[in-house]
Amino acid sequence: MNLEIFKNQNWEIRVLDKAGEFWFVASDVAKILGYARTGSAIDCHCKRQRTASKQNGGFMSIIPESDIYRLIARSKLPSAEKFESWVMEEILPSIRKHGLCATPQKIKELVENPDLIIEIAQKLKTELKEKEMLKQLFEIEQPRIQFAKTIEGSDSNISMGQMAKLNGKIGRNKLFSKLREVKILMNNNIPYQNYLDRGYFKLSEVIITRTKGDVLQPVTLVTGKGQLWLNNKIDQWVLNN
Repeated sequence: MNLEIFKNQNWEIRVLDKAGEFWFVASDVAKILGYARTGSAIDCHCKRQRTASKQNGGFMSIIPESDIYRLIARSKLPSAEKFESWVMEEILPSIRKHGLCATPQKIKELVENPDLIIEIAQKLKTELKEKEMLKQLFEIEQPRIQFAKTIEGSDSNISMGQMAKLNGKIGRNKLFSKLREVKILMNNNIPYQNYLDRGYFKLSEVIITRTKGDVLQPVTLVTGKGQLWLNNKIDQWVLNN
């Protein structure tokens, strides 16, 4: 199992040749993409994580190309797209052009076992198909990622009508109805206490003028944290309908 280090002026990443398939050191990728808790990020987002032994002893997590794109798609760093370009346009073409001929042992395997060439070609075909699917997924996820970056850390609280406009996939009245249906809001459109405690909503008061005099009426507002959470909820509801 051969290890190669790729470097440019910004990053350094280790790549392993594991039986003709190329795996990347997961911690290198996660650190480059700005994940503070690299282990948690890898466990949460990577589907094909494996363990490999280090040359100096111990073990390290490695991931295939497909999991790199999963980490890229969820990174909050503006440089994530540049890293993706470096991987796709420089590292992978270099590996595919030179990687199979890197050692005399690999050449000997190919000469003695022509079926290995077919196996490698089939793996490459599968990998390219998976990369195209992930590229499409990344393009689908981009609006959601941009939405998250736009309101991340926002201190502004918005009304339910503004939330519906922000998401753009559901109307205000339908949103209220759905939130009552799934027991997030009570019948009076006030959130249940546990959702207030989680910081998704805040209550404000408005003055309502009536014939018997002005009264204060509570109004539900969606916090910045709640906007991210509720946007994902709405997308799931729309997708399942």
